[in-house]
Amino acid sequence: YFIGSIICINSGDSFSPKLEVIDGQQRLTTICLLLLALYKRLSDHKQEIDEDNLDELSWIRKALANTKNENGLILLPQIHGENRADFSMVMQENGIIPYAKKVQFFGHRKIARCFRQFLWKIDQDLAKEDNKVAKLLEIKNKVCRAMLVKIEVSSHSDAYVLFESLNNRGTPLTAIDLMRNLILAKAEKAGLTVDECYDRWMELLGCLTDDYATQERFFRYYYNAFKEQLNE
Repeated sequence: YFIGSIICINSGDSFSPKLEVIDGQQRLTTICLLLLALYKRLSDHKQEIDEDNLDELSWIRKALANTKNENGLILLPQIHGENRADFSMVMQENGIIPYAKKVQFFGHRKIARCFRQFLWKIDQDLAKEDNKVAKLLEIKNKVCRAMLVKIEVSSHSDAYVLFESLNNRGTPLTAIDLMRNLILAKAEKAGLTVDECYDRWMELLGCLTDDYATQERFFRYYYNAFKEQLNE
């Protein structure tokens, strides 16, 4: 099953690659949470695993953990919305990493809810099966056969141009989406990190309410008022 492409920038080297994901973080996070749910249920049925499949738990653990990385995880989601802290927390609670900082209201946010949803769906499948371990390994093998294409570029500018091209289908990107991508692509040349630029962008939008029409009207009026200086 093809689950699309991810766009990333390699900020590491050939010995220790470090990929900054520009497009695809939600899919990678979701895959990790599904593997974690399978790890949890396989651990619950560990006594029923035969010798030939004993390494399956170890394989999933290695797919999620990376001792060389910050927090000991292979994937570090964005910090916005407590995503990184919540992701670390759910991994710690289920035995993938030894420690994670506790955060308030963790169980009410998307990461924890997604993990619980996977457990619930897996339990529904297991209820129909006599051989629980065989069913869990069947699901795990299907996850591992999913196809994901990695597109690696050298700069944020290239990444956001490519992001727009790949997403120019189905529901079109809004004018504000295009503006945000352009601004983020120019962040490096302006001496800002993408995170700094994104934070300032979200702060600006927060002052304009969540109404898209209000946001678009503001930017249109702003451009018309200052277009001579802006175009220069």
